[in-house]
Amino acid sequence: MPALPEDDTSPTPPNPGRSLNLYTVAKVVLAASLLIWLLQSGRLDLRILLSIPLSILHILGMLALFLGMVLQSWRWWWLLRAQEIDLSFQNTLGLVWIGRFLALMLPGVVGGDVVRGYYILREAPSARMAACSL
Repeated sequence: MPALPEDDTSPTPPNPGRSLNLYTVAKVVLAASLLIWLLQSGRLDLRILLSIPLSILHILGMLALFLGMVLQSWRWWWLLRAQEIDLSFQNTLGLVWIGRFLALMLPGVVGGDVVRGYYILREAPSARMAACSL
C-alpha cells in the first residue's frame, strides 16, 4: 500500500540569520562610533597594545582558549540537538561566548547560564522543559 503524502501546511519560520535588520545596523554603528571616539580622544592608545611583546607561548595559550570555547560550543550544540532544540552552531557559539563573558563579569556563578537559558527559550519556545534542564 503506498504511503500517503504528508500534509505540510505549516508555515516555515523566517530565518533571522539571513536578513540584516535596522537593529543590527544600529548596534554596529554605535560600536564603531564608540571605538572611533575612544581612539580620537586618546582614551584608547593602540601603540601601547602593539608594543606588548608576544611570545609563541602567549599565542599558543590564546589559541588553546579559543579552541576550548569552540569545543565547548560543539558539545553543547550536540546536547541541544539531543533535546530536539534546533539551534545553529553559530548561534550556539555566540551563546557560549555570551555566557562566558557574563560568568566573568557578573557576581555569582549562574549569570551566564540564566542568560543562555533565556535565549534558548526565545529561540525554541516549544522545547521549554528541555531548555530549562540544560
